[in-house]
This record gives sequence, structure tokens and C-alpha cells, in this order.
Amino acid sequence: MVTTTSFTQAKILWRSGKLDDAFKKYKQSIELNPNFAWSYYYLGEILATQKKLQEAVIQYENAIKINPQSATFLLSIIGKVEEAIVLLKESNYINIHPNLYSTLANLIVESKGDLSEAEIYYKKAIALQPSIEQ
Repeated sequence: MVTTTSFTQAKILWRSGKLDDAFKKYKQSIELNPNFAWSYYYLGEILATQKKLQEAVIQYENAIKINPQSATFLLSIIGKVEEAIVLLKESNYINIHPNLYSTLANLIVESKGDLSEAEIYYKKAIALQPSIEQ
């Protein structure tokens, strides 16, 4: 429960605009439970707010490593679809989770309208998991 408390306290501090205090609480939450993706995500949000974009991306990537299915969700909800596409293309997890190829293809169609590029990733998803085609 300590993790939940640290995380909840961090979220309250973040919403109150106390970014430095929230940052410390999210770090504490990560120390207590390094497998809780949302702590990394919100740590990234604080860093992005502070214009520390490279550091923010590292935290988003940490969240993605823990929960790769949420990669595009995490980045899309902050309006960074292009970054989501790049991270998915570079992700080591994409070959482990074939559905991420489908997600990547969907993002490419939605954001760029590029059906030919999307087709490449749909085919990779099907090759890794033929049941996707159905």
C-alpha cells in the first residue's frame, strides 16, 4: 500500500502544481514498486512540462517497457502520435508483441494516411501471429 500512497500523493502534488515535490514522490513510488508503469509515465509528464523532453522520453520508454501494449496509448493521449510511431518502430518489444505491429499500422493510417507503409506492418503482425488476419 505504500506504493499506492506515494503514487497518490505524487498525483495530488502534480495536480497542485508542486512539480518538484511530485517528482520526488513519483521517484519514491518507483523505488517501492519499479514495475508500476504509471509512476514512470507521470514522471515523464513532469519532465515534459519542465521542457526536459529527452528525460521525459526515457521515462515514457520505461513505462512502455513495463507495459508495451500501452505504448501508443501513453504517447497518443499526450498528443505525440509521431513520437509513438518512432518509439514503436524502434522498440525491442514489437517482435514479442505482434499486436504492436497492428497498432503501429493503425497509427500510421490515422496520422499519415499512408496505407502502403501501414501494410508493411500489418504483414509483419500477420507473419508473427497468423490468427491476427482473422
